[in-house]
Amino acid sequence: MAIDFADRLRSTKDVLVMMSATQTLLTQECGKPMEDHLSGWIITHPEEFQNTIRRTFEAGYDMLHIGTQASSPFRTKRFGLRDKVYELNYKSAKLAREVTPENHYIAGLMSSTNPDWLEPVGNMTYKEVYDGYQEQLAGLLDGGVDLILISGNHLDETLIAIKAVRDKSDIPIIGAAAYYAGKKGFRTMTGADPITAAAKLQEAGVDVVGFMCGLMTKSRNHAEWYLGATVLLKELRQGTDL
Repeated sequence: MAIDFADRLRSTKDVLVMMSATQTLLTQECGKPMEDHLSGWIITHPEEFQNTIRRTFEAGYDMLHIGTQASSPFRTKRFGLRDKVYELNYKSAKLAREVTPENHYIAGLMSSTNPDWLEPVGNMTYKEVYDGYQEQLAGLLDGGVDLILISGNHLDETLIAIKAVRDKSDIPIIGAAAYYAGKKGFRTMTGADPITAAAKLQEAGVDVVGFMCGLMTKSRNHAEWYLGATVLLKELRQGTDL
């Protein structure tokens, strides 16, 4: 029997494995040029995208994101795709939905506003950021994603994105920030520690708290990254009971 992502979270203790290297796979194995806009490439190469999704689930993953991190009004401008925000998100979600097996899940990915940022770090107002995220969200919801993954470098932008989603939908949200190791331990780009960040994400209305690629240590030794990630997870746990 099919069970949706929200029910899976609430009624089971299943450990779900998510594949997040969508762009890496499409670049390395399908020939996507690094400089091309990801969603723009996806909707013009639907077969390659859908085959990658099939192979991902066949490999044993439970969920994946559909590579829409740069498909917001903020990040499509430089690619000349500002007027295609809805189409990029809708078609990416719909293509993924068509080949996703029962009890597997696809996440629409919303991310930072760069190259500009929310003021005072950048020049964007709260309303500009909020409205931009809602514009992107419309295509993702209509395309049929199971959940929204919101991740980025700027915690305040992430919180705005969460509100933009919650004001429109009760769809499950994973909220994640990038953390960087420094003299004071792990911090986000804007200086929040993991405990504070996790508490703010939960308060904003996420269903899952996580973290994304940042800099676990200054070492290139991945074994040290594992240790850093373990420390970070323990700190995040102190800030949330999700």
